[in-house]
Parts: sequence; C-alpha cells; structure tokens
Amino acid sequence: MVDKLKYKDVAEKITALHFEVIRGIHHEKRIIQKSPKDLNINNPECNSGCKQKVVENPERVESLINLYQFMSTYTQIIYQIVFSTKNWAKCLKSNNRNELFKYMSGILKNKGCHLYQIGGVSDHIHIVTHVHPSTALSDLVKDIKLASSKFIKSKKIFPAFTGWQDGYAAFTYSIDSIDNLIKYVQNQETHHRKVTYIEELKELLKQQKVEYDEKYLF
Repeated sequence: MVDKLKYKDVAEKITALHFEVIRGIHHEKRIIQKSPKDLNINNPECNSGCKQKVVENPERVESLINLYQFMSTYTQIIYQIVFSTKNWAKCLKSNNRNELFKYMSGILKNKGCHLYQIGGVSDHIHIVTHVHPSTALSDLVKDIKLASSKFIKSKKIFPAFTGWQDGYAAFTYSIDSIDNLIKYVQNQETHHRKVTYIEELKELLKQQKVEYDEKYLF
C-alpha cells in the first residue's frame, strides 16, 4: 500500500494546477488521458472534497505523477518490429491471425504505444508502432512474445505453434514514411508469394545499413 501522507503534498500541488497536467496531449494530438470529472476543480460538480479524494487515493496520485513526468516529453519513435515463429514454422494460419493481431494490439495499447499497423504471414509478424518513451524496446518485444505465446497456446488457435524466435529485428522510421510502411505490412500476403521471410529480412537489413552475420539468421 502506498503511504498516503507521502503523497499529500503532491496531491495538493496537482489540485492547485486544476488537474490540467492530467490532460497530457500526445505529440500526435491524441489525448492520452483526460481529467476525471470528479477531480477537475473547474467542474461545477467539484467541491472542497476534491483534494481529500485524491489524498485518500494515493494509488491514483501515483499514476498521475507518472503521467506528469512525461507530459513535457515529445517523441516520434516509430519502429517496424519483425520477428518469426520458432524455426520459421509456417503455423500462423490465416483464419485465426486477426485474433492474434487483436490481442497483440491490446498489449501495445496497455504499454502506451500507438499501433499503426500489424500484419504478417504464416511464419512471421510485422508491427509498425510508436513506442512510448518510458518503454524499452527489448522489454516491449519480450512482453509481446511471452503474452502472445500464452494466448496462442491457451486458445489453441495455432496447434502447430511452439513459440517465437529468440531474437527480433527493429528499424526506426520518420513520420513521413508511415503511409508506405502501413501499405507494406498490409500487402504481406502478396509480397511473400515471391519473397521468403529470410530474403525479406536481408533486404530490410540492407536498406537500414545494418551489418549482420548470415549464420545467425538461420
């Protein structure tokens, strides 16, 4: 349990700022969290008990503090994340793929990321997403893999699935590239009628000027 007295002073300061800090506008002009109605002292329904409500809810104050810390942080961190199934098994059958993509999008949302596009084919996944500045990329990918593996196995949506590859590839892009990236991921099925996953990965590494040892791709 968080110490109530520890956050009393912070709660009072936040209240004095009319809770506008909670309105943290994301660089994409997306409201990531609005002030709760009963905690906005500009609201006619708010009374002198507003401050006390916050002091009595230190967990809420904790979350407000965390949000406030990033309110003046502006980033445009767009990644294309790519990883395959274990041993490139072609086990992600198309009929259940959208269920997996929906689950993964929920993970990204919970991590404060903004997903632009997710897609893939039977043996690998592409994720185009903004990554929240408080989130380490390696931790994000790890969480996606662990949670989705459990989800796949519990739901039995891909019977032949045994896990994801150990590593991953991730490339950064400018916001000007976002439309082309989205189309690229949307067209994965067509793209892979002529190109294998390894061939695609090599091309992406080449485009991004990433040096690699070919023996670690297999």
